[in-house]
Amino acid sequence: MPNLQPLQEGDAGFLGIDTRTNPVSLKEGVLQDGKNIRIEQQILQTRKGVARILDASQAATVGTVYGSGVYRLTNGTEKIVLVVSNGLYLFDIGTQALSAKYNFPTGRTITAGPVQVLQAVNKIYILRGEATKYITGSGASGQNATVSGAGNTVITVTTTTPHGLIAGDEFAIEAGHTQWCGPTKTNNFVVATAPTSTSFTYNLTTGHNGGASGYVVQVGKPVFEFDGTTVSIVNQGIIDGTILGGTTPTACSFPMTSTSIYHGNRIFCKYSKDEIAVSDFLPTANGDWEFDLTIQAMTINLGDEQSITGFYPWVKDNVLVFKDNSIYVAKFADDTSTPNIVLANSYVENLTMELGCVAKNSIANVSGTIFFLSKKGIYALEPQLDANLLANTLPMSIDIQKYIDQINQAFVHLAIGKVYNGRYYLAVPLGVSETNSHILVYNLTNKMWESVDNYPTGVNPFAFLVAKNGNTSVVNRLFFCTSTNGLYLSEEKEVDEYGSTIGALTLSFYLPNTLASATYQSQNIAGFAKTRKYVFQTMQSKRFVDVNTEIDFGSYGALQTKITTYNPDTVKVIDIATASVQNDKIRRTPIRKIAYAMDIELTSVQGRPTVRTIGVSAVHIGKTTKNEE
Repeated sequence: MPNLQPLQEGDAGFLGIDTRTNPVSLKEGVLQDGKNIRIEQQILQTRKGVARILDASQAATVGTVYGSGVYRLTNGTEKIVLVVSNGLYLFDIGTQALSAKYNFPTGRTITAGPVQVLQAVNKIYILRGEATKYITGSGASGQNATVSGAGNTVITVTTTTPHGLIAGDEFAIEAGHTQWCGPTKTNNFVVATAPTSTSFTYNLTTGHNGGASGYVVQVGKPVFEFDGTTVSIVNQGIIDGTILGGTTPTACSFPMTSTSIYHGNRIFCKYSKDEIAVSDFLPTANGDWEFDLTIQAMTINLGDEQSITGFYPWVKDNVLVFKDNSIYVAKFADDTSTPNIVLANSYVENLTMELGCVAKNSIANVSGTIFFLSKKGIYALEPQLDANLLANTLPMSIDIQKYIDQINQAFVHLAIGKVYNGRYYLAVPLGVSETNSHILVYNLTNKMWESVDNYPTGVNPFAFLVAKNGNTSVVNRLFFCTSTNGLYLSEEKEVDEYGSTIGALTLSFYLPNTLASATYQSQNIAGFAKTRKYVFQTMQSKRFVDVNTEIDFGSYGALQTKITTYNPDTVKVIDIATASVQNDKIRRTPIRKIAYAMDIELTSVQGRPTVRTIGVSAVHIGKTTKNEE
C-alpha cells in the first residue's frame, strides 16, 4: 500500500526575484520572476498605477517635450520645467497650473532630446550639447572677421577652409573687437548668410566701424539661462581666451555642454569628448559663470576612443568621472589664486579600466552608494569598496540578467535611474524599443530586485523627477516625464491612467458591480509573480493536493492562479478569485496532479490584490517501477 505521508511547503513571505538561479534551488520567499509588483514587509502586492498630470488641453499646448527638471524657488516652492522646441513652460504641481510659454531667443530651437535641465543657485540652465567644431583665424588678409563701412551691422567672417555652415546655424565667436564677441544676453548671433563656402555673416545689434580682426568660432549650441522671467543665452564673450586673453586666459565663458552637475557652489561640465571644465565659486556680480581653462580643466585619458558619459560627486570633494568603459576620480583644487598651487593639488586617478557607464542619467546615489548602468550590467560603487576589484565582481543585476541581455544597445544611452522611497528605479529600452519601455526596480531594504514594470503605450519616461507634491507639501513624489502627454505621477492610482479622455464609466468584466475610472483611458495593472519550484526536498514524484493562498483584495480585485507541473509537464489555471468589497481570506484550491515539481503563477486581473503567504500540500505516493517517460 502506498505511503501517503503529508507534505507542506510554501512561502510565508516574499523577498524579491531571481531569474538566474535554478528555480529548485531558490530560497524561501524568492520568486522566479515578478512584473508590476511591490514587496513591503515581505508582503506582495500589485504596484500602484500612474496618474496623468497634464490635462488634455495642457498637453496639447505643451506638445513634444525634449527636457525637464525641477525648479526650486527661493520660497521653497517647486515647479516642473518642461522644455519644448522653442521655449519652456513651468508647471505648478500644487495648483496644477501651466504657465505661459517662456520663449527662447530668436532663431534658437531644440529639435531633438533629451536635453539636460540644471539648476544652479537660483537659475535654470538648459544644456544642448558640446561644440561640434572650431574655426580659427589669424586676422591676416583672407582669414579674418571684418566690418566694412561706417556704422555697418554686418560682420563677415572669412575662413581659409570650407566652414560647412548654413543660415540659421548657431555659433559663438571670440574676436579682437569685443563688440563682435558673442552671443551675449543682448546679442543673439546666428549665421545670417553663407555667401561662399569660405565666408559667412552675422549681424550686430548696433553699428560698428571696426576693421579686421582675428577670431575663434565655436560651432554649436550655447547654453540657455532662465532666471524665472526670461530665457537668454549665457554670455559667450570669451571662448578660450586665445584672442582676448593671450596664452594664459582667465574668465572664459560658460562652455557649450550636454552634461553638467552643480556641486559645492561650482559647475562641473563636459567640455569635450575627453575634457571636464570647472567654474569658479558662484557666479559673478553680473550673474555670469566663469571658467579658467588653464588650471580648472582636465583631460581624461585622451585618445582612448571613449567618451565621457557622466560624473557624480564622490567622497572628500572628489568627483567620479565615467567614460564608456572606465571610471576615474578627479580632484579640482580649491585655491584658484595661485596657478602653480592649483595644478599641484589637482589630480585625476583611474579606478578601473574594465567597466564604465553607458547612460549618464542612470547614475543615482543613496547613502554614499552610486548606482550606474555599464555594458556588463548594473553596478553599485561604494566608498569602502576596493575599486580595483569592482570589475572582477558580478554586477548587482546578475539576478535579472535575462532582462539586461534584452536591453537595446543602440538606445541604451537613454536609460534613466533614480533612487526614491527605498528603491532604485532604472528605465531601459528592452527588445526593439527605441524608448524606455520597462522599469527595473531594486529594493534597497531587501537588497534584491523586486520587479520589472511595464506601462501603457506612450508612458515611456525619458526623465525621472522627484519633487514635492504641492507647494506646501514636504512629501516628495516620483514623476515620469514623457515626450508626449508630458507628466505622470507614479505609484498613485489603482489603474494606469494614460492617453486621451473618455466619455463614460465602464463596467468591470470580472467585477460587474465595480465601475472603473473614466477621466482618461486606463489600463488594468497586470501584476505577475512566479514562485520557486516546490519539490519538497525529494526527487520522487508526489501527488499535489491543493494550493493555499492568503489574499487581501482591498476594496475590490481579482487574482488568477495558474500552476505548472514538471515530469509530467502540465499547465492549468486552477482558480480566479474575485471580490467586489473589502475581503481578506485564505483561498484553498484543489490540484490533484502527480508530478515531480510544481510552481505557481499569480496574476492580478483586476485591482491590486495583496498576497501574504502561499502554501502547497502534497503526499508521497511511494516508489514506483513505472518509467514516467
